[in-house]
Amino acid sequence: MDPQLTIKVKTAPIFRFIYPCLLVVISIVILYYTSFTTTDWWNSGFYASCAYSLGVPLQGDSILYILLGRVFVVLLPFVSVFKALTMVSVVSTTGAALCLYYSLISILRYINPNQSERNISFCAFITAISLPFIYSVWSNSLSPNGYALGFFLSSLLILLSVKVCLTREESFRVKLFMLIAFVMGVDFAAHRLNNPFLLIVPIVTLFVMRKNLLRWKFWVSVVVFFITGFSLHLYLLIRGSHNPPVDLGFVSSWEDLISWITMKRMGESNLSILFERRAPLWSYQIGHMYLRYFGWNFLGKNYDATIAPFKYFLTIAFILGCCGAIYSFAKKPRAAFLHLFAFVSCSFLLIIYLNIWDDFFREIDRLYLASFLIFLIWVGIGFNFIYTQGLGRFPFIRRYPNSMNVIIKLILCFILPVCIIVSNWRWCDKSRYTFAEDWAYNILNSCENNAILFTNGDNDSFPLWFCQDIMGIRQDVTVMNVNLLNIPQYAIKISRGLPDILASVQDSELVQLEPSINPQVKEFISVLPKTRLELKLPSKDRKPYIMVADKLILRIIEENAWKHPIYFAATVSPDALIALKPYLSRGGLSSKLCPEPQANLNIPELEKQLTQTFRFRNFNDSSVWVEKNDREQEPSIALSQNYRSVFVELCNYYLHEGDNRKKAQELFNFMNQKIPQWRFTPAQNKLVEELEQSLQHQ
Repeated sequence: MDPQLTIKVKTAPIFRFIYPCLLVVISIVILYYTSFTTTDWWNSGFYASCAYSLGVPLQGDSILYILLGRVFVVLLPFVSVFKALTMVSVVSTTGAALCLYYSLISILRYINPNQSERNISFCAFITAISLPFIYSVWSNSLSPNGYALGFFLSSLLILLSVKVCLTREESFRVKLFMLIAFVMGVDFAAHRLNNPFLLIVPIVTLFVMRKNLLRWKFWVSVVVFFITGFSLHLYLLIRGSHNPPVDLGFVSSWEDLISWITMKRMGESNLSILFERRAPLWSYQIGHMYLRYFGWNFLGKNYDATIAPFKYFLTIAFILGCCGAIYSFAKKPRAAFLHLFAFVSCSFLLIIYLNIWDDFFREIDRLYLASFLIFLIWVGIGFNFIYTQGLGRFPFIRRYPNSMNVIIKLILCFILPVCIIVSNWRWCDKSRYTFAEDWAYNILNSCENNAILFTNGDNDSFPLWFCQDIMGIRQDVTVMNVNLLNIPQYAIKISRGLPDILASVQDSELVQLEPSINPQVKEFISVLPKTRLELKLPSKDRKPYIMVADKLILRIIEENAWKHPIYFAATVSPDALIALKPYLSRGGLSSKLCPEPQANLNIPELEKQLTQTFRFRNFNDSSVWVEKNDREQEPSIALSQNYRSVFVELCNYYLHEGDNRKKAQELFNFMNQKIPQWRFTPAQNKLVEELEQSLQHQ
């Protein structure tokens, strides 16, 4: 062999490794640093409790997240349980950014195959690193929830669809399509955020997979791969039969499993009322519930004048996206049509299907994350066009190509990803956001030992479960959700957890309970024999229907017979308390049921709870951002009004009945220190301002 013979090994350019590594490191570090350190509102507390105990989630929630969350808790013992669970969302969003990066590389090669790999990789990197930090993606990646994980599946489906469309080798294309079928099956167990792809995939099949349309083996394989992913639902049946601590799915039989999959408990399908619009289509459903969210991400979320200059750079992303769409139609119209169809399916067609009703109580930008990613692909195309063809036309850039290339890259990094991060940092930094945990801590500590506490909905229940199940706070308190008591399976679970109270109540009796029409023409007195409570039950004019929860609350009170203290959270609907109100004594954030009629306020207990027991961490810190508006969609604002309501009542007592203006002023100052007025709108401050005027005139 010739000793001078050398073997040349073709190595990939180093930038092919540097850009993905930078993307992963930057995304994970910033998302982890700005993520919640403890429970948020809505369902993050439930997801945390459910994943930690391997529970059974609500119908339509993410089974995949529950399983992955438990894996992350085991793999990350050096961080808190909540942070470990949040890492599922952080890693999912980072994975979505990687999928966008590789999708853009394939698309940019296809549109302009003559450009250098270095330029393609740089443009893909700048666009992909922006994805985790646009407002809607960032804000949904900071706590345990199924949205970021569903978004990752969206981005994976987009990447696989791009590869299927651009791959020339038929056998590899078929394999990729099998993966699409598998991911679609998995998605049904991961919050079902990708239903629009049920429209996109057939179009891809029609355009690209024409050779396989009449091959039965191809379709059998598609079904097998889909069912394999779909089989994650068997977890519900397996785990549900073992009576997990957290169980809101109530799956113990095949019939229950089918009910969970079809979301029977959620009511009629949106398809059945597709042409009966719940709200004006253009002005509200499209304008307010989509275009507004689109503007948040590509035109700026204008809440703070101090960072307003940066938001104008965000419009560059929108301009680049429009340029990219036009350029792609000019270069590759067929591919551009598929791109446009995917965007419309994940935005406007999804809006028509969701049929959101007017004045919806919660922001739902999380449902449109896939459409924002698809638009960012246009941003990447436009960015590549400007960078490779537009800037090269300037003479001074051609004169100093190397040095100008570095300067231009630094400027572009500042204009797109850096400005996006700076603009969204304040309202996406949740590292000191402790309001939900403090609320749960305060309401649990409003109760005596071994108490039964009735709560109302998501935000006054799920944080409590998190504090009890994961943080070990006041596990002696039994929390009962009034709305869930209307579900027979939940009532059965509650009865089994209180054998000393509901031992005489049979499961069959609970299953047979149904809501009924109130037959009473006028109010009447009913006496509960064991508790000797004389309840004035309302007439049908005041309360037309008697819900299952109404019946169960009275049954639990009767069977308890004062063995356990019973409390009702301040958030429980007054309709559930009409007959009990004379016997309720308010202390802290809950009212205690008493054997005899009581004054509304327990003054000594109330003052002790507010000034000594309760926690109000960071609510007076202006650097911790909380959205405020008169609609009170932000739970931290809405629920904090309960604190202020109690403070105002206590101050008025000392001012008018207790004849102690000094004490009233001290409590008023304490309230303003812990819960400052600048957190609220003028309309929300009206009651506090009236009290302030009364104090000044005394």
